[in-house]
Amino acid sequence: MTVAPFEVHVEDAVLDDLRDRPSRTRPTAHGGSPADAFHVVAPSMPGYGWSGPTTRRGWHAGRIGGAWLHLMAALGYERFGAHGTDWGSVVSTEIARQRPDRVTGLHLTLLVSGLRPRDGRVTPEEEAQLSANAGHFAALELPELLVADLRAFFTGL
Repeated sequence: MTVAPFEVHVEDAVLDDLRDRPSRTRPTAHGGSPADAFHVVAPSMPGYGWSGPTTRRGWHAGRIGGAWLHLMAALGYERFGAHGTDWGSVVSTEIARQRPDRVTGLHLTLLVSGLRPRDGRVTPEEEAQLSANAGHFAALELPELLVADLRAFFTGL
């Protein structure tokens, strides 16, 4: 069985995800094969969802990722897949960055731009992409630049 932790903290997304889980956790009851089954571990981010308020500051994505790695080990899962939506994408990315040997797959619904390697060194190709991304996201903040980007995009079709 493969383990897939899911994290969401937006109310509608939580409810939608909960409705869909039986087909993933009990596939034979939904026309699937027993080999398709996996466990789902769904922790809440500290201070969100089913979690209570935090008592200390400093619950950044790296710390949460470390806590979830500890949780998965405590539950007996040494290797697992990770999925993240919204801020869960940042946390799941941190989990994969901290322990790539334990993460069998990473599925994100929010791609975060601007993440850099822990050592801070990027290749020239990565630097070029970071620069291109910065221009794109600046366009999203200024409507006149967004219009120019859209016009250029559709002209190329």
